[in-house]
Amino acid sequence: PANTTTMPPEHITILKDLHLTTDLRDGAKIIVPSDAAWAPLRHRLQKLIESRAGVNLPLVPAEVVCLDDLRDHHWVVLGNAMVNPAIMALYRRQYAFVDELFPGGDGYAIRTVHNPRNLGHNVLIVGASSPAGGEAALRQLETRLDENGGCFGYTNLCRSDLIESLLPDMAPEAYLEWAVGKFEEQMGYYPLEQGAVLGLVHHLTGNRDCARMFRDSFFHYEDLVRNRHGGNWRFEHMLFNYAWIWRLFVAWDLIEESDAFTDDERLRITNILWGLTRFVSELPYFDADEPPALEIRQNHWTFAGLSGSTSAEYFATYYGIAGFEKQLGFCQAVFDGQAPSYKPNDDAAGGWWGYCYLVPYHQVFYDLRRDDARFLEGGQLRDFADYGVMVTDSMGIQVAFGDLWGYRQFGTHEVAYRHKAVSVDLAMLLCTAAWYYEDGGYLWALDWMGGRPYPGCYYRALPKSPPERLAGVT
Repeated sequence: PANTTTMPPEHITILKDLHLTTDLRDGAKIIVPSDAAWAPLRHRLQKLIESRAGVNLPLVPAEVVCLDDLRDHHWVVLGNAMVNPAIMALYRRQYAFVDELFPGGDGYAIRTVHNPRNLGHNVLIVGASSPAGGEAALRQLETRLDENGGCFGYTNLCRSDLIESLLPDMAPEAYLEWAVGKFEEQMGYYPLEQGAVLGLVHHLTGNRDCARMFRDSFFHYEDLVRNRHGGNWRFEHMLFNYAWIWRLFVAWDLIEESDAFTDDERLRITNILWGLTRFVSELPYFDADEPPALEIRQNHWTFAGLSGSTSAEYFATYYGIAGFEKQLGFCQAVFDGQAPSYKPNDDAAGGWWGYCYLVPYHQVFYDLRRDDARFLEGGQLRDFADYGVMVTDSMGIQVAFGDLWGYRQFGTHEVAYRHKAVSVDLAMLLCTAAWYYEDGGYLWALDWMGGRPYPGCYYRALPKSPPERLAGVT
């Protein structure tokens, strides 16, 4: 690529070290929330590990640790991102989707995170949305410790009432038939984006069919690239690769160690990602001699910034591939330009979709992965969340403007009311604003609009009430 000085061979030939084993007997610390409601569980977890693994691991308050501590030892983390800052640090980097939405209630999520950021050690998440879920997690963990004596392989155990709503309504065979058909119709974007989402769903649910559908989506895509299109990763104009490549990297970093994949499959997927990384590095967004000017952005720029940064960071971090410095600098400039303003260079929204919601969500995603809260601290996220409410009519229906539409049948409010919907990006922004500003009015607004929260939205179960300061503006 134009932005590198040296390049490795065409293909990755050796997988990275997967760090598949998390042996608590080698040394670990239990990172715990300070919230008094979790106090009994802290000591029970410590005693449980001591009785089954024969090691007395220290309890460490989450407020005094940082991710770099993983260079020295494994972590066992208890709770969720809203009560445990160590889990929040993983959450911001898309390694731990455990908050007060997921797993929810008395559900639990016991998972291993393998060598995050190539720091050298692993994390065992004993995750729950509430102390009641923590109780259930400890019971499940006790069974697993009886089996392994404190030496964990890849682990993904989850109980959640949300699982059924996340799973696809197709069997793998039917999904592959659908995906093949979409490519034949020149609509390959849909199975590729859906494939990336199914990778995330595999992580959240442990469902092996989702892993199979993820694999099949990208193996079929690669077959078309190499056997029919001469190595062209964008053989359809509307594949819009850089709109979903960042999601693919997030998903793969979560599930690469899953026992649903063989090493041969892992290596093949890694080479698909490497091909896409080279494709992204040659996008015109990264061609200039100097970074882009600092200005508000249109969503294609921020899509390129997300895909350019996640892909380069993955291969630089885990495979030691150098030469992405210019590309990463350009990505930083993309988001530095948008950061001071809540308003992007997009004016279109309506119904379940909205171009204007993309850039602010991308900004939040990019910044929080770097522990940068500038867009939140400066109030830009609040201003945009308010904007999302203000472009909604008094019945909670997103109105149409720009090149989108809000009403399913023009002029038929009754139909629109029955089919209210909110874009995923706006739903994520409203939930994130509710968490950061401690304002349950945004959760009320999401319900009013007919939307719902999604895993990874920084969900905090705040009391919901109408945002009175916005009364009368819609």
